[in-house]
Amino acid sequence: MRFLILLAIVAIACSSPLVVTRNYVEQLKRTVEWEVEEYENNIFRGLTEEDVKSMLGYKPKDEQSFPQVEEVATPSQIDWSADKCDVGPKNQGNCGSCWAFAAVGSLSARCCLHATDQGWLSPQELVSCDKESEGCNGGDLESPVTYAQKNGGLVPEACYPYLAKNAPCPNKCKNGDEWKKAHVCKCDKPTACNGVAGIKACLATGPVTIGFYVC
Repeated sequence: MRFLILLAIVAIACSSPLVVTRNYVEQLKRTVEWEVEEYENNIFRGLTEEDVKSMLGYKPKDEQSFPQVEEVATPSQIDWSADKCDVGPKNQGNCGSCWAFAAVGSLSARCCLHATDQGWLSPQELVSCDKESEGCNGGDLESPVTYAQKNGGLVPEACYPYLAKNAPCPNKCKNGDEWKKAHVCKCDKPTACNGVAGIKACLATGPVTIGFYVC
């Protein structure tokens, strides 16, 4: 009996705290002005800090190879929220693929703004096929753009739906379309949006991808 009790104590001492608890949600309701998601519907309910950290997949490279964008005059405000190109928030699930979603979000919107609306492209293609990144184990913001440039863009979501896990790169679309011919939204001239001036210059032509650490 003493042995069993000792095991239980060790397990409790080593467990990682939960990110979202019922008490935490109720406290937020009393202290913040924005609408708080109910505990039962919170996607982080039951997840530990380690679970959430595994979803933070941004791994920046030491150096960027893209040329720096030239400074241009930009409007004081830019708002795409009411545009037909706005697809709304997406859920990456328990997979460190934020880098892929960032790239797909920017490329999908830019394709819609400047060419033909192809809808939401496939982040799973980047997770599965971009060998310069590590799939659900993380990636940077440069390699997916380079991948799209070399492969004639990305396939639509209907071709390769999101799986929220590492999977082999396919050679045929789920809907039966030929894999290579299904690629749309080719990235011709990737540029680096460094600094405030660089980000403003890039925003003049469409959404950008930005990575940051969460402490």
